[in-house]
Amino acid sequence: MNIYCPECEHACSHKARKCPRCGHPLATGMASRRRIIAGAISVVVLGVVAAFVLHEKSVRASAYLLSVYNLDIKNYAHEDGVYPTVRQLEVAASIADELIERGTADRETICRLLGFWSDAIEDPPQDIEHWEESVQTVLRIAKKMERGTGINEVMVKGLYYGHIKRLTVAAGKQLTEKELNQATDIAFAVYARGNVPEQFITPTISQFSGFLDDPTITIEQWEELVRIVVRVRQLVDSGQVTEEQIMEYAREMNGNE
Repeated sequence: MNIYCPECEHACSHKARKCPRCGHPLATGMASRRRIIAGAISVVVLGVVAAFVLHEKSVRASAYLLSVYNLDIKNYAHEDGVYPTVRQLEVAASIADELIERGTADRETICRLLGFWSDAIEDPPQDIEHWEESVQTVLRIAKKMERGTGINEVMVKGLYYGHIKRLTVAAGKQLTEKELNQATDIAFAVYARGNVPEQFITPTISQFSGFLDDPTITIEQWEELVRIVVRVRQLVDSGQVTEEQIMEYAREMNGNE
């Protein structure tokens, strides 16, 4: 089988490495195939390397974003007097990442809300759709507020609504929309009086949500209930009583009613 020299067009054997007339190097079939195979291998290898590098960059970028969300949520939580565990912060950051990816709200809103709710986060957490609904509920409340109402009231009511809902669900309770709105109004009224630590308001009202429909309980009495919870927490933290003793006392009280 002959091939032709590209330089002088002399007929040459396909096995020849160079033209016998002019000495021009020849690309034999075997050599051409080798170069093609080598080229293909190079492309595949470079593609694999590129994919690996891009994957590593993506992983690092994702880890960086999670650490940023984690810190944001932690800072917002501490601003609101909420102190989640390390694991709750990790779960909250992953929830924030998913909600931001979905475009549920802006990063600041999502991280601020998750910071306020963070101490009620369970592991594994509820479906992302549930968290998305909670964020959207806060946004709907904000839109429904009358013109001229301060953003503080909008945010506080929205945060309280979501926090109470989260706490009651975590405790196995299912409040109606009416009950959630009642609890939110009570929480805000107690908050507005400014006489008790804010971080104890929603947990107290969530714990005693069975009394929401009792019209005889005044805001002052709800405030006093929060004050009692604060005092009990102080006693437990100081070591004067244990949580087990408190629970036993509560059971005895319930048995005497």
